[in-house]
Amino acid sequence: MERWAGGAKRREQSRVPIGGASLLVMDCLLILLRDRPGNPPPPETLPMGRAALRLEAEGQAVVFAAEVRDGWTTGLRTRPGGWTPATLRVGATHDRFPGWTWATPWESALQGLEGTPVGNPPWLTRLCRDKLEAQRILEAAGVRCPPVLEDHDRFEETLARWGAAFLKPRHGSLGQGVSLVRPGDPTPAMGPGGGEQRIDPNLLQRAILGASPMALRVVLQRTPDGWTHLPPVARTGSDPVVNVERGATAHLAEDLLPHRTLEACLSLCHDA
Repeated sequence: MERWAGGAKRREQSRVPIGGASLLVMDCLLILLRDRPGNPPPPETLPMGRAALRLEAEGQAVVFAAEVRDGWTTGLRTRPGGWTPATLRVGATHDRFPGWTWATPWESALQGLEGTPVGNPPWLTRLCRDKLEAQRILEAAGVRCPPVLEDHDRFEETLARWGAAFLKPRHGSLGQGVSLVRPGDPTPAMGPGGGEQRIDPNLLQRAILGASPMALRVVLQRTPDGWTHLPPVARTGSDPVVNVERGATAHLAEDLLPHRTLEACLSLCHDA
């Protein structure tokens, strides 16, 4: 987020009259999120909250909000230890709205962003949330992925050939609706969608099983000097669907895996 924001084009600061006084207005970086009830946790406990605090320390205002009206947004601005209400003009937007599960409010929010630079633009977020389309693009570029099947009529015969597979909603997240299935297990055509999308087409993906369930996550980021990555994270647990939301534990991958395995993992991520 920081690298992207650094390249965003800022408008000139301006002064607007407020009750006879003159108020200096600084265009903000809007973090577009869905409205949720309750108070958010301290920003120091959230990765994006910590990034926002660093940007604020550099003089860049950051507002977390759900909509834009006439180029302005009202939401929460990070402060050490908490949040403060703020209304600022939007200079650029980083879209973190869960647009597939909450499509109607997302489309409404996007309409207010016309003419504003948007990081995570809609075409990209739609692609990244579509597990099937994203994998097909990777495969076409020569990146190896476990085989995936969307044709429900072939689920049973394919599962018999594979021996084990993961049944998962095409646009799902947080491990919701994902299960390890074997020949003879139910393989419904639809799964839970979440939010406004109550159901979602299921995919069948060949399982890669080891002695202990483990999943790796690597966050890569493009910078002016090329690609960089955060330390890989290994998720482990007794559930074959190793997702932290389902009880898995996250570790630094270097504490569990040999160097050659991590190098192979990073090479695959750069290929992708």
